[in-house]
Amino acid sequence: SDMTFTTLSIDWKKSATFPGEARFLPLSFTYNGKGYYGLGRNSNNPSTENLKDFWRYDPADSSWTRLNDCPFTFTLGRNAKCLVGSILYINKEWALYSYDLNNDSWQLVCISPISLIGASFFTIDNNPYFFNTHNSELYEFHPQDNTFIRKAAVIDGFSDYGLSETFVLSNEVFLLHKNDAKIEIYHYLAQSDKWEKNLEKEFSNMAFDQ
Repeated sequence: SDMTFTTLSIDWKKSATFPGEARFLPLSFTYNGKGYYGLGRNSNNPSTENLKDFWRYDPADSSWTRLNDCPFTFTLGRNAKCLVGSILYINKEWALYSYDLNNDSWQLVCISPISLIGASFFTIDNNPYFFNTHNSELYEFHPQDNTFIRKAAVIDGFSDYGLSETFVLSNEVFLLHKNDAKIEIYHYLAQSDKWEKNLEKEFSNMAFDQ
C-alpha cells in the first residue's frame, strides 16, 4: 500500500575543504573522534603516481593537519588494514607496516612468513588477525615478538571463488562468503579456535558488489 511519511529536518554544514591532492583509493579510518586520510593515487595521474601525504581531520574546529608522509610506497592506499589501540597495521604483499598515531611515525614491522596479498584484517582482544581468502587460512599476529600463529582454517567446502568479507560485532568475528550460487556466513569462535557455519542460503536473481 502507498504510505506517506515526513523526514527529519537535518541541517548540512560544509566542512573545511581537504587541502591535499584529489586521489583514488585512499587510506582512511577514524580514531578518538578524528579522521585520518591520505596515500592513494593521484587522480590526475593514477597509473604512475602514488601519493604519500597523510592528514588528520578534527571535526571540532573543522581543520586539517598534515602529518608525516608515509616513507613507503603502497600500490593502493586502501590496502588491508586494522587498528589496534593507537597502532594501525597495513600490509603490502609480504611486508607488514605500522603507523603509530601517538608518535606520528611509520615503520616496517617485519617481512611476513606468509603471503598477505588479498588478506582480510580484523582485531580480537587487541590482537590483529589475518585471514587469507585464497586458502581460508587464519593467522594471529603477536606484536610483542612479530610472530604469526596459525589458527584454525575455514573448511567445510569453503572456496576462494567469490567475494569474502570479514567483520567484527561485539568482539565476535563473522565471515561473509558469496559466490554465484549461494551465500554463507561463518562465525569464528576465538576461545575454542574453531569456525561454525551460521548460514548457507542459495539464491538467484541477486547481485552483490564490493
